[in-house]
Amino acid sequence: MHLKVEAQDSRYILLVLSGRLDMAGVREVEIAFAENTSGADRTVLVDMTEVPFVASMGVRMLLSAAKRLHGSGKRVVLINIDAMVMEVLKMSGVESLFDFAADRETALSRLP
Repeated sequence: MHLKVEAQDSRYILLVLSGRLDMAGVREVEIAFAENTSGADRTVLVDMTEVPFVASMGVRMLLSAAKRLHGSGKRVVLINIDAMVMEVLKMSGVESLFDFAADRETALSRLP
């Protein structure tokens, strides 16, 4: 699992995840993910194009960021999410805590 900060400005930060967001994958990126989403007073865009699988630990990592941002009125936007990953979020009952976009351009066009 890899995490890359691809772009950022005062309105957003774009994080790109690649690999399986299972227990081992979360261990590899969790600290960097938290550092880039903690205290962020901006929307967090997460490109999930290269994430084919999310386990409960991955859901927890994404959910923690969404909850932190919720208090400041900001959101986590999951971009190009795989159908299986969306099903995991729905089964976990947490999909309403995220925004979704089909691609980066759409996500960026929705920013205030």
